[in-house]
Amino acid sequence: MEGVYGWLANAVLRRATSLIWIDLPEEECVANVTARGIQGGGSEENFKALVEWIKEYRQRDNSSTCYSAHQKLFKAYTGTKTILRDRDQIDEYVESVRALTA
Repeated sequence: MEGVYGWLANAVLRRATSLIWIDLPEEECVANVTARGIQGGGSEENFKALVEWIKEYRQRDNSSTCYSAHQKLFKAYTGTKTILRDRDQIDEYVESVRALTA
């Protein structure tokens, strides 16, 4: 589940069989969003606001879409869980899942 939908996490976590947290640095997320560009008829103003929102991820503390809220969910989850902090870890994880399903 995408982190921006953090408010849904409590509703679905009790049914989850595993939890994977992709915790990339904000700089990498900003670079990815910038490379993707404005989508879906969005405006330049909204795009700039999105970039700022991403940059503030670890500083925000008042929503279900902030780092501290995601960290609490991850710590509280008692099932199988994995945290991936860079692209190499993501690639390795994807390959391990592919190997299991081949």
